[in-house]
Amino acid sequence: MRTRIIILAVVSILSASVKAKDIYLWPMVGNRQISSTFGEYRKGHYHAGIDIRCFGRVGLPCFAISGGYVKRIKVRPAGYGKALYLELDNGVTAVYAHLHSFGAAIDSMVYNKMIESRKNWCDLFLEDEKFRFEIGDTVAFTGRSGSKSPHLHFELRNNVGSPINPLLDIFEIDDEMPPLISALEVVPLGYGSKINGYYSPKVLSFKIREKNSYEITDTLQLDGVFGFGLSTWDEQSIGGYKMGPFSIELSVDGRVLYCIENRIFSYGQSGEIAFEYDRYGKSWTQRFNLLFRKMGNSRSDRNGTGVICADSSMSDCVFLEKGLHTGELFVRDSFGNEAKGKFYFILNDYPYIHTAKRLENAFEVIVSSIDPDGGRVNEELFESFNNGASWENVPLRYIGKYTNGKVSPVSNAVYKYVVVDEDGASVSECFASPEAKSAEDMVFCECQVRRIAGAVALEIKTDKILASLPRVEIINHNGPLRIKAEQLGEKLYLAPFEYGTINNGENLFHVWGRDYRGYEFNKYYVARVVLLESGREGVFRISNSLKINLKSSSVKGKVPCIINSVSLSACDNTEMSMISTPFNLDFAEDCFFKPIKMSGCREDNAGLFRFDADDSLWKCIGVPEMEGGSVAIDKSGTYAYFRDGLPPKIGDIKKARNFSGSGFFRKYIYYLTIEDKGSGIDPYSSRVFWNGKWTVSQWDQIRDKLYIPVPTFRQEKVVSLRVEIGDRVGNVAVKDFGFVLE
Repeated sequence: MRTRIIILAVVSILSASVKAKDIYLWPMVGNRQISSTFGEYRKGHYHAGIDIRCFGRVGLPCFAISGGYVKRIKVRPAGYGKALYLELDNGVTAVYAHLHSFGAAIDSMVYNKMIESRKNWCDLFLEDEKFRFEIGDTVAFTGRSGSKSPHLHFELRNNVGSPINPLLDIFEIDDEMPPLISALEVVPLGYGSKINGYYSPKVLSFKIREKNSYEITDTLQLDGVFGFGLSTWDEQSIGGYKMGPFSIELSVDGRVLYCIENRIFSYGQSGEIAFEYDRYGKSWTQRFNLLFRKMGNSRSDRNGTGVICADSSMSDCVFLEKGLHTGELFVRDSFGNEAKGKFYFILNDYPYIHTAKRLENAFEVIVSSIDPDGGRVNEELFESFNNGASWENVPLRYIGKYTNGKVSPVSNAVYKYVVVDEDGASVSECFASPEAKSAEDMVFCECQVRRIAGAVALEIKTDKILASLPRVEIINHNGPLRIKAEQLGEKLYLAPFEYGTINNGENLFHVWGRDYRGYEFNKYYVARVVLLESGREGVFRISNSLKINLKSSSVKGKVPCIINSVSLSACDNTEMSMISTPFNLDFAEDCFFKPIKMSGCREDNAGLFRFDADDSLWKCIGVPEMEGGSVAIDKSGTYAYFRDGLPPKIGDIKKARNFSGSGFFRKYIYYLTIEDKGSGIDPYSSRVFWNGKWTVSQWDQIRDKLYIPVPTFRQEKVVSLRVEIGDRVGNVAVKDFGFVLE
């Protein structure tokens, strides 16, 4: 009778795990709720599977979805943690990751392999028929190894090892909730490209209009070559987790320009995620899926170019006529639920200002402008007597090709000329006509070199409105070269220039002019720029004693890396001392097919740190002395070298209940909390000796704990324990314990 009840219970579990459209058995019992989907963004790679919720529980059984053999067992302190690879009889591989434990036989094999090798990790490839499972057999138990919270990371890989989407015609989930659309990013992609008059990407928020339908009503003004990005995510009807959608489609005027689908990719393509996202923070609302193909993106489930321009002679872009266009976005999940977004843009040439000046010995102004598209322009003139704090309108009259305005008889007034073409594109320029005055440092001027699409630009900020556009020169080995400045704001100017005008090293800029009161200013600014090419090294100094080398073996063309000093507090951590002053590296990350290697500092106990603005912390990204002298960097940011002179701090030994699993380990586990505020724990450094013999330990870097599992075969009563663990720069801590084993 008892046997019959057990059989009925198993049949009930298996039938509850199967739906009409399933090809395989669902890998867990219970509700089908997931927290991540296939192809989602992860730092440095695509998410290769789905994450199945465990609702906070560890030790739930994971089922064989079909008959097959265990081909691989992998245990690491990070990444997938504990993972099992089950090769099915049809050649497909099912991957179960972030596990707590395997079956008793596999747990025993893995533990003994670690003891033999004296390593706390392993990657074992097994022979066929070593471990055979039939559909519905328990292959492992859920956990949180390498993860913040308990869940099952589940993958399907085809017979050549490429991950495929398990939710496409394989497994069915109850989901009637469409994706959500948050914001549109517009990205300039060519030299001189402007979005609403600016050279920088622009983000606009969608507003919901009706069920599953979103819209941006403001019309964008675009000039040049550009592409779009979208902040969007999917949710299930139950759970509320933000997840990646299955597909995004961009169309303009009913024509599909680009389509993303998350069907399949190879592990060789995983790093291409760097070509598919713009990130302005960690949240979904601050991450934009780019809807145009960048060089280096080889995914077969992306179609179209998505790059848009009004120049029919340009290759690799979609030609659009000048004028008003309607963009539409269609976002779908794996089960056909859809959300739509609509936006509008005008593609045209911006008007430009030809004349803007006050007449000598008269309180009159003449202005003129031109619309390259041939249309009429609307002109307005304003004057201010308080450095732009308030503006008053000046009536205008037209005289031939010029426009005239009578202004107030005030000697220190400043004027603003605003021009808007028929499509709504707007430009403005401030000017004045003061008498020259002599004084020193009457105008504060701040300069900084920054990247724009296809070029570099000198950004100029002043505390006073200038009488005319500032004059700018870059002084290189061929002598002074004049660069035209443009006005972006009342006290903000930009002087763009192409890569060919940059020196590889220090670049001297001269900026001068006069403010609206007549006070002159002269500003000299030195910018450090390293031009990186494939295989060639760039060098810069951050101090008299420290020279930094940058090198990448695979670069798209010649790419500038701008080095700026930053005023950032060193570090309030007493465990670390700063070797170098902080410096900011600014480069186009998607131009590097392989990371930049940074070298220069090889001091003992020294690491390269990057400042994490989200957490306001310095985080170690590499140790030169332990990595052949160089550290790989893959993103712009603020860097500094620190020396970490103190070892980790080992806490007292404690005992906790071990979660149910295979039964190979005891029902409790020992652990130690270990603290390191410097370079961080080296996850592979721990060595634990149980009564003088090396034993297995598991570092949990998410919870800062070192776990010591106890197999059931251990019979000692009195235990002496020695724990050794090191940080990333090589400092080692040692502590001895004694206790009675229960």
